[in-house]
Amino acid sequence: MNKFILAAILMLASIKIVAQAKQVDSLLRVLETETADSNKIRLYNRIGNYYMYNNPGKAIQYFENALSLAKVINKPLAIANNHYSIGFCYLSKGDYDESLKNYLESVKIYESLKDSFRLSNALMSIANVYSSNKDFKNTNDYHNRALQIIETLKDSIQLFSILDSKGTVLDQQKQYDSALAYLQKSYNIAEAIKDNYSIIGSLSNIGLTYKHKEKTDLALQYFEKALELAKKEEDMPDRLAALYNNIGAANAQAGNITQAKIAFNKSIEYGKSAGSIPLEMENYRNLSDMYGNVKDYAQQTFFLKKYYTLKDSLFTTDNKNQLTELEADYKIEKKNTEIVKKEGEVEKGKNQRNLFILLSGGMVSLLGGLSFFYSRIKNKNTLLAQQNIQINKQKDELQTLNGVKDRLFSIISHDLRN
Repeated sequence: MNKFILAAILMLASIKIVAQAKQVDSLLRVLETETADSNKIRLYNRIGNYYMYNNPGKAIQYFENALSLAKVINKPLAIANNHYSIGFCYLSKGDYDESLKNYLESVKIYESLKDSFRLSNALMSIANVYSSNKDFKNTNDYHNRALQIIETLKDSIQLFSILDSKGTVLDQQKQYDSALAYLQKSYNIAEAIKDNYSIIGSLSNIGLTYKHKEKTDLALQYFEKALELAKKEEDMPDRLAALYNNIGAANAQAGNITQAKIAFNKSIEYGKSAGSIPLEMENYRNLSDMYGNVKDYAQQTFFLKKYYTLKDSLFTTDNKNQLTELEADYKIEKKNTEIVKKEGEVEKGKNQRNLFILLSGGMVSLLGGLSFFYSRIKNKNTLLAQQNIQINKQKDELQTLNGVKDRLFSIISHDLRN
């Protein structure tokens, strides 16, 4: 990858992270002075939503705070929504037991509130937990429960989503004909509501299923049709990159090496435009596999090296992002510490003046004043120590995140590869 392009991507990512960190900083400042519990819940949710995709462990802390307050003021919908968000975060972390527990809590409340729309979403999320564990029986059960509700709601977007999800899960089980039946139904809905983004997704998924059936010609027909629609849409480099990757993989499967290489190169081009390092990596891995299959080991090694170079850069970028986030949090704590110190200095000045007065009043008053002074300073020191503990805790969170990075990366790669 061109070093200048990589540097530009890293710079843009850093700018975005800093801007978001400033937003979180402002939310935390508002939170410090907010007294209304309902407003605090909203603030905790907004901060949790920020951390949800880049630090789910930290997001859970804010959603838990919102959940506790929602229980205090007895807001059932807020309680359910925060259980749902916590369930999503645990699913991202790979903690399926905690994810399932929180999703089930949200389901119970949505059922009691007769909130069918949110209930169907929660049921589909539980199906995702089970499919992640290859428990397809429970996956199917929860998909069917969600489908029954969605059919009564007559919500086209949700109906498209559940049918597409069922088709994808059936494809994972290699039940390709059943998968195609559901994917075709979801495609028909997307066509009926004229949602091009959904149409493109459906065509791509149908093409992948035909690819898995090794019906390469049919797969390429669907990929090309999706590509034609995607080219008409504005600002879809990520979708174009994925489609060209699928086209390249289908051609490689059919032994059309030249066409596959052209498609992979196009995918890499659009992947760079979208700033998607995982998509670039998938192309380099596919190219490496393709040349390995034809025993061109020099090219296989060349593209495999590119793959690992980008993998390293992805982790480096993520570490920088985490450090930027940690630095932002540290600065907030540092500012709070400075405020405490200033308050301590003001208090110290007041106590010194009081001490002078007390000295003129006698030794008993002096001892009382000194005791009061010592107590206040001790309290300030205790507060500073607590804040230092919080800063160290945030540093530990960064180490924990790095520990799960390879797992998260493998999930991304698996999704792209399939």
